[in-house]
Amino acid sequence: MLAGQTYTVRDAVKSWLAHGLTERQESTVINPTILAHTHLIPAQRARKLAKLSAEEVDEWLATKARTLSTDTLHRLLSILRQSIRRAQAPDL
Repeated sequence: MLAGQTYTVRDAVKSWLAHGLTERQESTVINPTILAHTHLIPAQRARKLAKLSAEEVDEWLATKARTLSTDTLHRLLSILRQSIRRAQAPDL
């Protein structure tokens, strides 16, 4: 089995939090870290990144839109996108 087939959304987000925010001020890192651990990782933790579809993300965001602001939704989507881009580079 290829590494990309076992890599989860949780793995990608945690990797981005650990390596994608380096050399940033602590105040810049706090918000994405809280959002990721509060909303993104719990909802998508076991989902295989390679199997994640745009429809699933849209459904998840629509559910989140019932309780979160538009700004927070944009931030969550940004975290997810950046995590996916970071994982794409090494083909995970």
